[in-house]
Amino acid sequence: MSIEKMREEFEAWIRAEVERDERVVRIVREKNHYSGRDKHFLNTSWAAWQASRAALVIELPQEDGMDGHLWAPDVIAAIEAAGVKVKP
Repeated sequence: MSIEKMREEFEAWIRAEVERDERVVRIVREKNHYSGRDKHFLNTSWAAWQASRAALVIELPQEDGMDGHLWAPDVIAAIEAAGVKVKP
């Protein structure tokens, strides 16, 4: 998953969360960080979002007697496109 796609998902999630909490948060995005009055909240939340995605790793099972995984490359690509790492 591209960083841009991940950031779009984060921003959609944060908007939904703050609406439920009745807080008004203005998302002002610079190149690699957020600025404005909510910058600390947004940058901390963004760092946590990235760390949570980096912690997601799927270890695919192997079958005895076979070299490699039973999973087709397009399955692995789909998992990785969702922002989840695949461990061989």
